[in-house]
Amino acid sequence: MVVFSVGQGEIAHQLRRVGFREQILCNPPFLSAASCKGRTTDEGTSALVGGETGLEIYPAICQSIRRSKPPLLADGGILIVQLPGGARAARQVSQLCQQEGFLVKETRSDDRGIARCMLLCMDCQTSGKF
Repeated sequence: MVVFSVGQGEIAHQLRRVGFREQILCNPPFLSAASCKGRTTDEGTSALVGGETGLEIYPAICQSIRRSKPPLLADGGILIVQLPGGARAARQVSQLCQQEGFLVKETRSDDRGIARCMLLCMDCQTSGKF
């Protein structure tokens, strides 16, 4: 497992040290800057804030993976990202990742039906269940 944060530099640089993978699991910071204003945590706000809207981190992750040489994801590899929660956020993340060449294979929800993670692939043919 490789642990990285946006504050440490380009995401791909951290992953490149260990070569390509069949799966990358990512729990990115996804809160908006405004929602964390004045908040104090043991981890600091950089562990929580994903940008002005909170969603800027998702295309950044996809761009880093897509542009990496050598590839970070093996052919047919899966990127799994945690979502902020809810159908609206899932739609927004889906659109952002699709613009970067990733296809949503599946969105998984918690026991209450709230979207919590998304499984994406790069250069795959069709969406649907694994």
